[in-house]
Amino acid sequence: MTNRKSHVFSCVLALLVLSFACLAATITASMAQDSVKFLAGGGFDQLAPQQQSLVRDWFAEYAKITGNTIDPKSGYDDLKLSVRSTFEAVTDALLKTNLTDSAGKSLGNALSLVNLVESVHGDVPNTRGDQQFRVYVHLQDDALNKLYLCTQFHRTADNGIYHVGYPINFRQLGGSPSIQVSVTRTGLRADIDVDYRSSGGPQALVNGHLTASNSDVRAGNNYFRHIHRWAGMGNWWRGLFGFSTSIPKVDQAALSSSYRKPPVSDSQPVQVAVRDFYQTWLVDRKPQTALAYMSVKANACIAAFSGENAQSSLIRLRLLQHMKSFNNKVGDIRTLDAVLLGVVDTTAGARPVVQDHGKLFALAQMTNRLARSIDCRETFNISLAEQLPAAADTFGDYYFSSSLLRLSSASGDTQPLYMVWHREEGTWKIVAWHLDNPFNRSEGPQVAQQEAGDSAAQDLPPDDPALDAATERFLNTWLVARDFPTALKQVAPEARACAALAGTRKKGVQPTVQSWFQEIAAQVPQSGRLSGAIQRVDISHPQMQEVHHPGQQAFTLARISDALASMYNCSARRAGEKPGPSDAIGKAYYTLDAYQTMFQPRHSTGDRGTVVLTWERRRNHWMVVAFDVVTY
Repeated sequence: MTNRKSHVFSCVLALLVLSFACLAATITASMAQDSVKFLAGGGFDQLAPQQQSLVRDWFAEYAKITGNTIDPKSGYDDLKLSVRSTFEAVTDALLKTNLTDSAGKSLGNALSLVNLVESVHGDVPNTRGDQQFRVYVHLQDDALNKLYLCTQFHRTADNGIYHVGYPINFRQLGGSPSIQVSVTRTGLRADIDVDYRSSGGPQALVNGHLTASNSDVRAGNNYFRHIHRWAGMGNWWRGLFGFSTSIPKVDQAALSSSYRKPPVSDSQPVQVAVRDFYQTWLVDRKPQTALAYMSVKANACIAAFSGENAQSSLIRLRLLQHMKSFNNKVGDIRTLDAVLLGVVDTTAGARPVVQDHGKLFALAQMTNRLARSIDCRETFNISLAEQLPAAADTFGDYYFSSSLLRLSSASGDTQPLYMVWHREEGTWKIVAWHLDNPFNRSEGPQVAQQEAGDSAAQDLPPDDPALDAATERFLNTWLVARDFPTALKQVAPEARACAALAGTRKKGVQPTVQSWFQEIAAQVPQSGRLSGAIQRVDISHPQMQEVHHPGQQAFTLARISDALASMYNCSARRAGEKPGPSDAIGKAYYTLDAYQTMFQPRHSTGDRGTVVLTWERRRNHWMVVAFDVVTY
């Protein structure tokens, strides 16, 4: 009997094994069919007509600039995998996001804001997450106005830490995933990506938002998040690897070099960066790499060349062509002194800098006001969406290099080149350049007459020992001693509204001021000293004035304008008040005497969010009046 039962059990088991084997074979066959389908997808033919039109326009503009004609279909299909998936995901989200004003009137879909795609960044190794998996576009003339009018996007606080050069910040409403549109001060260009993870609350420090994968549709469950909000996009990239591209590598490098850090950091003297720029361009003959020193703020300078203007598209590619033309004129050279000659041009508001490369280029430190007066966005009369703030007659971090380029040793022809250098994202960047002396123009630019009281409003604030002590005491008590009750005595009652905005890592738990600060502390490495737990960040907003203080390595301290302080106000943010087109533009006012401390957790690797605390005096004591985590 036992043997019979055993025999029956063996037969049943064999049938089960056979059934599972058949099921596995069916699944495998299905996966194989899907694999064929996915391998066939992701090409030009699978794009929507509006997406195909953008691709055709890009290749047409590329051919116009370079003379290199590439068939749009084959050119697109030959692009790297991460570039195609990024282009398709971002444009798919834009195409399926309809815009309406407060009266319900249609403003078109979000893709209609785009005039031309200029560059698509997929995976860009060794760069920060806010420089990968995004699309850089040239906007339609009315795009910025539509973003302000529509109810689908919310203007949030200006980008002052991330998205450098694209300060005007719009985020799509409705939770994640959401589209973020960051616009240049000219209103001509935007950096657009999809945030697949929540960008708010303490979790933004660690939950993956602050990594490149946050905007990579292929990563984790991002694809399923995407189709949950914007249905219909296929995940054709499964099982695929990258492709080589028909676009020359030199051109690719030029288009992406703005987002690769130059090799010279701003901890070194500016003259080291100037020399490296010239060496890379003229001796190494790699203008595409030298372009990494060019800030997006200098885009308008392209108008210095005949036939170009600040509204031109693909400016980095255009500039590459001009730099290559210079290379061809000077030929192969072994040393910079064969092609460069430093020229000294003096003007009020500049003081010479003595440095070792004077034979190659002269260098002078400039006042902020003088640098602003020769900003190409000013000198070429660009109509700005947000005006450049007024600047004071104080010496900051602006430097002016001037050289003559010998175009031909036989003819003696030369070309002057004047460049304005400034600190940006921990490096030295060219924020303006001119092909003739900008101070010799009879029609301008003229250094503006100082307005009454303007200098006092714009000068860097003196070090306030009481503020230094208050910020350092609070951070040490909070993040080193982890004494939360004592630390929170320095948080003003009005800051409580920020807790509700910040969210929490624990589902179903109502966030409080104490829980927010505790959750932030939990993401910060424990250390016996503040500089071992947190680290400073670089800032780029013109209405943030950095203050030197004893804890310089651990956190950034900056005075902020009244307009920026209002953007971080807890009650205004909770009420959903939008910063308007006139906020944080023009002349900056500092009547609130507001400051911010900014820092990131000192983890060994990976990107991370930035904790921002706003400080103001309350009853003659410095208090935290607002707090937030700023992300990409």
